[in-house]
Amino acid sequence: MLRAIAVGVVLLGVARADAAELRLPPRPADAVTGSAFAAHIATLDLAAREAAIVAEVQRGNIPAFLRRFAEVKLGDGVATLFVAPDYLAVGSDEDYFFTPLSPATAQVLADQLDCVLPTRKMAAAVHRAAPLKLEPSPIPPSDAMTTAPVFARHNATIHAQRTAALAAIHLEPWWQ
Repeated sequence: MLRAIAVGVVLLGVARADAAELRLPPRPADAVTGSAFAAHIATLDLAAREAAIVAEVQRGNIPAFLRRFAEVKLGDGVATLFVAPDYLAVGSDEDYFFTPLSPATAQVLADQLDCVLPTRKMAAAVHRAAPLKLEPSPIPPSDAMTTAPVFARHNATIHAQRTAALAAIHLEPWWQ
């Protein structure tokens, strides 16, 4: 599934047309799962949390399905984007945690991965091309809205929506 960008969340677009995958090391055998990672960062402040996310991504602890880019044509096919099939996540295909980042950290990570962050028009094109669109489930404004426990609850909501939507249309998850 391809989804449009939301504030503080990374959707990576490949800067080079010759790259079909993120260039990261293989996911380590001892890498933590997404749920374990969410628990680990639950009490960290923003700087420490983002440093932990970047470190996990750099060591290759992302789901395999995020490594392969999807092709999205712009306009009448005059340009092509290669985009990650979902938001940045830490963990395995079976247990992953979507990882919101500040814009500055998102840009640093995109630069390290030889990627670009999408513009509003790019995100709209990706959303139009998405084979599965979920109903928005925004996080209500509060002092806690940028905390890891709120992110974990939001992840659970997204996973439940996706599971129900895929079952309803008899579609297998894209990573299987």
